Amino acid sequence: MAYGGFTGTIYYKDGRQQQVSGGAAALTAWEEYAHRNGWSLDPEQYPRMLSQLVIAHRLAAVDEGFEVWRETVDFADIDATDAIPPTQTVRSVAS
Repeated sequence: MAYGGFTGTIYYKDGRQQQVSGGAAALTAWEEYAHRNGWSLDPEQYPRMLSQLVIAHRLAAVDEGFEVWRETVDFADIDATDAIPPTQTVRSVAS
């Protein structure tokens, strides 16, 4: 069984492009940001582009804070996917 996640491309104002992907845990970045700033988590009410940028920031794993980083971004094309496999559990067998 595969678990959901995100994949996409971040397009920077200086012409750079960054391919990013990660698991569904990246969505927590948006949940935390929305909660701190009073945004609804209802998909019909929250700003979709802002949520994509917050998720892209988490996936990009940059050092800059979100507000500074987003000033360098032209566009983030982030899609939800179910193609990211779960972390495999490895069992140790004692001989």
